[in-house]
Amino acid sequence: MKTTAELQREAWNAILDRLGIADAFRYRVISESGRGDYASERERLFAGVSLDDWVEQIRGADEPGS
Repeated sequence: MKTTAELQREAWNAILDRLGIADAFRYRVISESGRGDYASERERLFAGVSLDDWVEQIRGADEPGS
């Protein structure tokens, strides 16, 4: 059986894979507003993500079929 943390991490990764980063965060905002420490969460979620990674993700979202 997975721990709660493992399940949350796996679910978040599935959401990211399916929706992409922008819509995944839109979903997170509407589903979890008012709780937690976003600054800490942001540091954990984006550890190792560069500005170039963000740009690539955003540009890919503009392509047809993405």
